[in-house]
Amino acid sequence: MKKRLAQWMISILVFSAIGFGLYQHFRSEASERVKAGIVRFLDQTPLSQGDREVTTRLISEVHEEAFDEALNISRTSGAKFDNERYVDEIFARIVERAREEGLTELATTLKEVHSNITIREPRH
Repeated sequence: MKKRLAQWMISILVFSAIGFGLYQHFRSEASERVKAGIVRFLDQTPLSQGDREVTTRLISEVHEEAFDEALNISRTSGAKFDNERYVDEIFARIVERAREEGLTELATTLKEVHSNITIREPRH
């Protein structure tokens, strides 16, 4: 009985580790897709090349925090990503970083870009 219980416990631990590994892989993949999407979006804005480079660096610095804020994982409904929250979080963070670095003109421009964004949910 103890041997069977030990085997069962080891099986649970192995499956948990595999599940966590898959979760981390898919989360990381999703995170990179979202980050690439916001960078592509910025390429369509009137930012200068220099401002785009700085903004891309700022995004890289704060993306994971913003992504985590927008990702909601629950046992009952699975993983859900709030696009609007991500955009609000990423812009709030990059505007703040720009201000901290003394880039007030860029911060103002980014705040303006953010205020003109309309989030459309994908059609199913």
